[in-house]
Amino acid sequence: MEDKLEKLNQVLTPDYNSDFWSDQVKSEAGILLDTLQEDDWTHLLNTWQSKPAAWCIRLVEASLLSEKPRIIRLLVALLKRPEAQVGAAVAAMLLEKDYQWSPEESLLSDLERHLTLASQNKDSIQRLMSRLPA
Repeated sequence: MEDKLEKLNQVLTPDYNSDFWSDQVKSEAGILLDTLQEDDWTHLLNTWQSKPAAWCIRLVEASLLSEKPRIIRLLVALLKRPEAQVGAAVAAMLLEKDYQWSPEESLLSDLERHLTLASQNKDSIQRLMSRLPA
C-alpha cells in the first residue's frame, strides 16, 4: 500500500512548471491513481487534508485520467478544502466527469463557500451548482 501512495505523493509534491506537469507528469499520476487498491483509497481519503492546496489541485487534475469510481468520492471530499482554487478545480473536474448528484452527498454549502471566496473560475462552480437540486 505505502509504495503506491508514496510514489503518488512524490509525483504530486513538486512545484512543476505547468507545461511540464501537463506534458510529462500528470499522466504518471493518473496511472498511479488507477493502480490504487481499496486500502490505498481509504488511506488517501484520510490524508489529503494534511496536504498543501497545490498538491490537491494536481491530484484533481490527475483524476481526469482515472476511471476508478472512487475518484468521485475523493473529489467530493476535496470540496471540504478551504481554498477557493481547490474548490474551483474540483467543480471543473466533476463537470468534466459528468458528475451525477447523489442524495447522500451535500455539496451545496461547500460550493457556495467556494463561490463566495473565488476570485476566478467561478463559472465551473456555478455550473456545478446549477446541476444540484435546491
